[in-house]
Amino acid sequence: MKRLVVCMISMFLFCNAMVAFAANQTTDSQDLTITKMTKIIAEDPRDAVAYLRRGEAYLFNQQRDLAINDLNKALELNPKYAAAYLDRGWIYLKQEQYALAITDFDAAIKIDPKYAKPYFNKGEAYEEQRLYQNAIDTYRSFIANAAPQDIQFIENARNSIRILGGTI
Repeated sequence: MKRLVVCMISMFLFCNAMVAFAANQTTDSQDLTITKMTKIIAEDPRDAVAYLRRGEAYLFNQQRDLAINDLNKALELNPKYAAAYLDRGWIYLKQEQYALAITDFDAAIKIDPKYAKPYFNKGEAYEEQRLYQNAIDTYRSFIANAAPQDIQFIENARNSIRILGGTI
């Protein structure tokens, strides 16, 4: 019995160490991305993709102000950059700035109506504001445009529709 307990504790400690290692590796990866994109921007300050990628890395590192600055710059350089609107909208959503978030999600959808992710996030913004029918309609739009590999998000949207009293 003691052997089993020692084995279980060892496995638990090993798993925790691996999770911490993976988190460090991911943060290190984002820091490397920031460094690489900063170099690219220094060489070509008109590279919207570099601003987007660095903004996403800042976002991953919870540096939202820096992320917004880079996403704004990406959009200044390329106003048709749906991914930058999506990312900036997500930041606004998390900051509970729902009107700004919805504006950005709408901009991404206008640029690419088949881009499913902005629909999902827009649904969340409506849900947070208790605009349930808007949320249901938006989740339905997400489901209609989602790729088959987005199965988990599709299921989340279906569940949200049901919880909010809608039908799929």
